[in-house]
Amino acid sequence: MAEHEHRAVLPPPPRPSRLHERPAPSEAGPYRAGRPHDAVSVLGLQRRVGNAGVTRLVQRQAPVPAPAPAAPAVARTELERRFNGNYEIAAQAVKGLWDSAGGVIARQQQAVIDFTGPGGAATNAQPSFTEDVVVGALETALGLALGGVGGAITSRLGRTIRAAALAGAIQGEVSGRAPAELAVAAGILAQKYVSQIVEHGQGKVKTYVSSAVRGNLPQATPLAQFGRGQQDTLNEVSITQGELLLERIANAPAEERWIVAQGLYDALRESLNAAYLAQRDSMTDVWFTSQVTSVGLGARPGVLNIELEDVYADHSGPLRITGGNLLGAGNNDAVRGWVAGRPLEDIGIPKVITMNGSLGWGVLDCIFTIKLWSPQAPATGPTIGPATPSPLRLYMAGGPQEVTEVGGNRWGPTWLAAYHHGLQDLDNDDDRVTRDAVWAGARKVWDNVKGRSVTSFSSSVDASSW
Repeated sequence: MAEHEHRAVLPPPPRPSRLHERPAPSEAGPYRAGRPHDAVSVLGLQRRVGNAGVTRLVQRQAPVPAPAPAAPAVARTELERRFNGNYEIAAQAVKGLWDSAGGVIARQQQAVIDFTGPGGAATNAQPSFTEDVVVGALETALGLALGGVGGAITSRLGRTIRAAALAGAIQGEVSGRAPAELAVAAGILAQKYVSQIVEHGQGKVKTYVSSAVRGNLPQATPLAQFGRGQQDTLNEVSITQGELLLERIANAPAEERWIVAQGLYDALRESLNAAYLAQRDSMTDVWFTSQVTSVGLGARPGVLNIELEDVYADHSGPLRITGGNLLGAGNNDAVRGWVAGRPLEDIGIPKVITMNGSLGWGVLDCIFTIKLWSPQAPATGPTIGPATPSPLRLYMAGGPQEVTEVGGNRWGPTWLAAYHHGLQDLDNDDDRVTRDAVWAGARKVWDNVKGRSVTSFSSSVDASSW
């Protein structure tokens, strides 16, 4: 008998699960771990391992990503943070910078007090103004001041609106609009609001002065009447301007409203000193121009005379102001100092610029005079007015000052023509001495000095009666 060895009998290896088999192309189509299954693949798997198995497989092959962290909070505008999103209170804060204590109107009123007080134009000498002149001065001064205030605010809006749009960028994310787009839209609105408020105030000045001030001026000096009328009118104007500003802000579109409010708030806050200066300077210009009887050299009240340093006509550098002169009631050191510190083009007082220039050997006097004021616009049809127009209508009709008259001695106009051509010497009978060349030279002189002040040359405005 054959010898048998005792061996352990091992069971056959388990049959692999069909889950791990590569399915035939005709059965389930291509399948790779981690790729989405089409409908056939999922149905095939469901028949083999059931829904629970499919769920476990998908969880292993394509894990669900973790939730993204919340986006960090984006900075809001300063007003929105300060008032905790309460737009109604923020709008009142903006309005307060216009019509409340310390606001724009209050700064204008302080300028009225300073101009008419002992530190301003108050002197023993007073001009002889009729009520018509005082009323016209009130309307003109306040109209100019309000326009100056509006210009000061508008000039700052571009920057303050852009800053507000960047700080409040969350509005841009919510609406899908970039901060730059919001800044443009908000800037247009803010400028529109300021223009409307200024125009409304200027219209209110005319209405109020005509109805409430005319015939009710106190029995006082013209300067006191001038000041009292402006204070009363500003009180009235502030009410309606503040209400209009609040209405405009309250009805601003939702997307731009916080940017508009913030931009206006910052622009108003930065314009408080400018409002004071606009009021003071407009009163100065109107007060002295109201006293003008004629414009020229010599002792003429209300006319600002500017003297230039002698140079040859081929001079290519800046012309130098050596001094100035201003006469008229209210003319004192403080007021003349205000005038001397302002660029010439910003002063509405009629001016005479003079120089004794040099040509050739420099032995002849070449004296020229250039007269400047804001001329009255030409009439487009028949007009009815007083036989003798007031100085304000003649010399402060609106717009920038222009060269209106050119004169001098025999060689003065020749110097201006030579200055236009850039020549050191020129004879009177030269063909280049034409009217157009003389006036071009006069405008060139004005362009050369109009952006400078008297004090920028360490000079002053005096009160000589030469």
